[in-house]
Amino acid sequence: MNMQANTYKPSQKQPAEIKKRRAATRHMHALLDGSFLVKKSLKSWIPFIIFLAILGLTYIKSNYTADRNIRALNKLNNELIELHYDYIHMKSCVNLKTQPSVLENELQPVGLKRLEKPPTKLFIEP
Repeated sequence: MNMQANTYKPSQKQPAEIKKRRAATRHMHALLDGSFLVKKSLKSWIPFIIFLAILGLTYIKSNYTADRNIRALNKLNNELIELHYDYIHMKSCVNLKTQPSVLENELQPVGLKRLEKPPTKLFIEP
């Protein structure tokens, strides 16, 4: 039996992969450092800088729009609560004014009063 078949051999990283990582770290370091601005290759960075500026402005506009929408939503919720309270108040006023005793007192000066006996139905045969 071959004993070497079951042993683990760590893979070696390829030199091209290491160079790519180093180049990416150098570019990121140059971007965060600001040293890319003084190099001659500034022209190659201009589209990326414009892209970042547009991205930042879009982010700021998005935040302002979200804040404006939240303020409008809160205003509408407060108005809804106020209208609900008005509805409850009007409903209770109507219920109080349509009670038979209140109606009788209000209609007494006109000459209308409560019936003593229930109304009778008239049936007409054709």
